[in-house]
Amino acid sequence: MGNKSAIEEEFEIRSIYQKEVKKNCQKEIEDFVQCATGRTVSVLWKCRQQSRVMNGCLQKTIDQTSEWRLRSHQEGEKQKAFQGQIEKE
Repeated sequence: MGNKSAIEEEFEIRSIYQKEVKKNCQKEIEDFVQCATGRTVSVLWKCRQQSRVMNGCLQKTIDQTSEWRLRSHQEGEKQKAFQGQIEKE
């Protein structure tokens, strides 16, 4: 964790969270992207099914993946690092 600012830590947590969510729905996202590629307005009706499947997966994953769990883990790592510094002194 080191000497990161609160903004850098927040960005890191968000980034980890988004990667985890995207990883869990990779196939659904790829299916939607494949359908949407080369389309403009028609994506609304041509890719409706893929969009629903993708959004369902994302919502389910978001419900199951707690951002607070990641924050808690991050705080635990910071405390371990701090404790290690204290013990060295």
